[in-house]
Amino acid sequence: MTEALQFVVAGRDLSPYVEEWLADLEDPSDPLLIEARRDPSPRERASYGASFVMKTVAPKVWGDRGGVQDLLLFAVLASFPATELPDWKDCATYVERAFDHMHRIGEVEAARRLRADVEERASEEYARERSQMYRALGRPLEANPARTAYWERELAKGNERSLRAAAALDPEGNRAP
Repeated sequence: MTEALQFVVAGRDLSPYVEEWLADLEDPSDPLLIEARRDPSPRERASYGASFVMKTVAPKVWGDRGGVQDLLLFAVLASFPATELPDWKDCATYVERAFDHMHRIGEVEAARRLRADVEERASEEYARERSQMYRALGRPLEANPARTAYWERELAKGNERSLRAAAALDPEGNRAP
């Protein structure tokens, strides 16, 4: 399949784990993969495919769940901008490119980007934009304090996952101001 060293991150060879995960990944009936194969736009195909891949790994490390291998795979995939993929071929190609991207930018930079995403989601501007979106949909979160609290807890789990992934890539950066 691929060169074994390609799936090394944070000093760990994830090759057996990644290859086993990839072998079970393709689901021809999944709506995201169907769209990744048939949408007329190459960018949209890439977006659907990337969403499918993330859908399979992100829940494994939600909040404080998941082992180190799951977390490192999530870190690699989460730090790979789907915009770098001009079109969708298959899951294995996407994952290979994500690891190539990680090796190109380095683990410290990938961890910095994951932390920066958390900071952005915690900003007042992001909260305002989210509130405006819900108002536009006719469902202001502020109207339902219980729902607001629920979504804030869910967002915190996503942030926790990203911070844990960043720490797995760059433990020293975890102590940076």
